[in-house]
Parts: sequence; structure tokens; C-alpha cells
Amino acid sequence: MLRNFSQRTVARVQYQRCFAEKTVVEKVQEKAGQAMEKVGKMFESDGKVGEKFEKDGKVGGKIDKETSPNSKLDSEGSVGSKFKSDGEVGGKVEEAAQEVERKGQNLKKKAQS
Repeated sequence: MLRNFSQRTVARVQYQRCFAEKTVVEKVQEKAGQAMEKVGKMFESDGKVGEKFEKDGKVGGKIDKETSPNSKLDSEGSVGSKFKSDGEVGGKVEEAAQEVERKGQNLKKKAQS
């Protein structure tokens, strides 16, 4: 009798432990979600990569300093304005970065549920 009780208790504890711990797939999904979210944030206009293309960033600032005020490459010029966060190129990068971040958040939620 005692032996049957012990075996049932051990089986019940193992069953509970199995469902309490995250599976390998859930852990991978959560880590992948975190990575995607981080990458998305980096490419937004205020992220580590995106900020370099702003007017006061390394790339944007260098172009503004090296070109004349009315140049096409100037931040207000026909080419430079496309690289702003609301411009043709910059806007697409911003949208893509936000989408990657959103997908990362969804993947994390899926792993946690």
C-alpha cells in the first residue's frame, strides 16, 4: 500500500513538473522574440543604428556638414529628405523596424502562453 502511494505521488509530481517547465521550443521562441524585438528597436529612428542617420547623427551630421545648405544631399534636399524617418526610404526602414519589433513581442507572448 505504501509503495503504491509513493509511486502515484512521484508520478503526479513528475507530471506537474513536466507542464510547469517551459519546453525547449517555448524557450527558443522567447529568446528569438527578444532578439527580434531588440533588432527592431535598433533600426528605429531613435535606436542605435537609426539615430546615426538623423541630422545630428554620425552619418546624417557628416553629410549635412560636408554639403552646401541647398544641396540635394542636405537633410531638406531632394535626396536627403528621403532618408528622414518620415521620408520614402527612412519611412520604410522605420515601418520595417516596428514590424520586426511587433513580431518579436508576439513571439514572446506566444512562448509565455
